[in-house]
Amino acid sequence: MNSKIIAVVIVAILAVAGIGVVVLTTGNDDSYKTVETNRLVVYGNANNDDTIDTHDLDIVKSIADGESVWDSQSNPFADTNADGVIDSKDVDLLEKIIKKEPCEVYYRDYQGDAVRVDYPLVGKIGTMYYQQAQLAILLGLWDNVTACCERSMNDVTSPGYLEKFSYGDGYNVDPELVLKSGVDTIICYTQTDTTAPDMKKLVNSTGADLNVLCINHESLLECVVTYGFLFDVTEKSLEYAKLADECSTSLYECMKDVPTDEQPSVAIVMLYGTATTDKIRVLGYSETGNKHNLAKLINSVPNVNWVRADLNSPSYGTYVTSEWFLENQPDYIILVGSSMGTSSDMSLDEIKNVYYTKCEEVFGKTNAFNNGHIIAASNGLLNGYSNPLVSLKLLSYVYDEIDDKLAEEAYNQWYDKYALHTVEEYPSESIFYVTK
Repeated sequence: MNSKIIAVVIVAILAVAGIGVVVLTTGNDDSYKTVETNRLVVYGNANNDDTIDTHDLDIVKSIADGESVWDSQSNPFADTNADGVIDSKDVDLLEKIIKKEPCEVYYRDYQGDAVRVDYPLVGKIGTMYYQQAQLAILLGLWDNVTACCERSMNDVTSPGYLEKFSYGDGYNVDPELVLKSGVDTIICYTQTDTTAPDMKKLVNSTGADLNVLCINHESLLECVVTYGFLFDVTEKSLEYAKLADECSTSLYECMKDVPTDEQPSVAIVMLYGTATTDKIRVLGYSETGNKHNLAKLINSVPNVNWVRADLNSPSYGTYVTSEWFLENQPDYIILVGSSMGTSSDMSLDEIKNVYYTKCEEVFGKTNAFNNGHIIAASNGLLNGYSNPLVSLKLLSYVYDEIDDKLAEEAYNQWYDKYALHTVEEYPSESIFYVTK
């Protein structure tokens, strides 16, 4: 059998998504193209795309046979068993993965560690916070979730959650409580959570039979694609990722030629029910720190005219007074409501009235308020897995250039395919102008 020599050539880069188109050519002169997304962070994914298949096997075999040189920086996941060497053991394990034979695999977590888990993942699942519950629902795994936290959950968006084992009203959970819940896999919250590192330590020190999933939960598509693969529900996860990619590409194409000074200026706010004229939280963006998914969205708008309070000291959020808005006068204010005092049994008109009353108090003298240019949505809608599909619709309230047809299609598909409720059933997730 003729050996195959694998050559990897990056032929295009999509700057908006950080995605490269890679052409892999074999010794048989056949070739294929793969999209290098770097979001399936499972060892064995040698070519950094969204799948693990025979193309990855060709690469690993070529390296193991000494016909190609492994570039561990560009292709770290070619090392299938994560031991620092590529040899026949990697080939054997990768063949099992491709055949979906039960085995142990490794993925890269939010701390950069290679974490060992069962493959495919089966059995009972625990979720740390509403975002992880939302992810389980998206992947069609909610019936497998037997334990969850109660914070930011409700019986409309997460039906039956009160019947599951409770991790309490928070996202920092005692690892012993996780073990007590009897789950086979725990999907961790990673922002301020101590559960993920503590769970890893417990598993490593005691050999507890538990799969710990702790990719940075802010990396939404990385979580969807990787966990979708590990749970063997890739059809669902890749369908979602494809639509999310269409939305991000469309946003870039629609806005790339609009100069900053021709765009409306925008400020983004985390609006709490306790906000006062002396204490309003303006969201910002730190390259290295945690950031709200709304901030990541606004940062992705080409040439964005973003009015920020954190330019001198980039951060997740900065508290300002109403005077700051009067001094800067953003054309639009996009806000996400948190602890606004709304409930699942309130009508949309009642919810709008709650927002109007608070906005009149803290933004009443601004041009944005008086021009009807304050746009509201819930924190749960814009800081969770709904964000990549509903965000175009949100931005269409600000930018005329947005593709309204795609925005509406993606928004509707979120509720039709990836949620267990409709926006009519849970009007708190509506997007609306704050007007009388």
